[in-house]
Amino acid sequence: MSEDTLHITGLWARHNGVRVHFDSLQQLQTLMRQGIDCSLYVPVAEGSAEYYMLEHELWGYAPVRCVAPERMLATFAWIYTENDTTFEQIKDVEFSFNDLTPHMLPPSKKQQSACWGLTVEDKNSFLDDGCYAVSTVGTDPRGLECSSTQHVDFITVSRCIVPEGFELWIRVSDRIYACLLKQAQAQGPSLMLPVSQNMHENMPAKHSRYLRAFYTLGGSMHDQPIELNQLRVICAIATKTSVPGKKAAFDDHADAEARVNQNISAENTRFVALCIPILLDGQPVLDYARDPALPFYKYLKECSSQGLAR
Repeated sequence: MSEDTLHITGLWARHNGVRVHFDSLQQLQTLMRQGIDCSLYVPVAEGSAEYYMLEHELWGYAPVRCVAPERMLATFAWIYTENDTTFEQIKDVEFSFNDLTPHMLPPSKKQQSACWGLTVEDKNSFLDDGCYAVSTVGTDPRGLECSSTQHVDFITVSRCIVPEGFELWIRVSDRIYACLLKQAQAQGPSLMLPVSQNMHENMPAKHSRYLRAFYTLGGSMHDQPIELNQLRVICAIATKTSVPGKKAAFDDHADAEARVNQNISAENTRFVALCIPILLDGQPVLDYARDPALPFYKYLKECSSQGLAR
């Protein structure tokens, strides 16, 4: 290992299907020798479901890739200012697992939930010395959820920023559903998912289905950590003149072929802006990509009667 690895503060890897943060390469090596599956995931194409990052105490985070059977490479990039001049610095750190060869997994067909982070103000500024303060909730080496604020370099954050208008998926539970409908009702007609009346009135407590949403900027509080924060999304409403918006159109197990998910024209679509918590009881309310095994809905629709309002 090079002397640069002395500053490595941690590594994100896979443990029983869950992302786990290890305090050091040595700790990861020890656990691998004990038979724990901590295979590294490295994407082979842009836009893969997820990848893992090496964490350096001076340079932030960098994606990891394999450069030889027993050698890994992490390329760090960050920006700093000196004498009113901005410089971009790039640093490669090579490391190995000695006699252990990480198993390189192909891109997963089943996309995983994103690990969300939120840029917040630090020292009255979002960007300080080329780094953002990113509030996030992750898993510590003991498997426990914990909140932390990391200083991540500008380039890395730029790669991870969700653009405005990006499609996201709301994880619908009874509490989130009630929150969405209450906000929507305050803005106009009562809304619902295109599901049966029984499902509408008795939405399961656990995450059981998805509602499509589109991310918008400016909906978060600048000085609150991610677990106390929110964001604003836009959801589409199918009008009554469209098939998904009709009174008789409902499906408790909607998929891509369902009538309630038919593509409709702009003339048959309205929109509603909603604010939702980023986390609820420590769990993300939004997914970057939906679980294909669960029902999903592209649109809300107007309730057929006031008695359905929540």
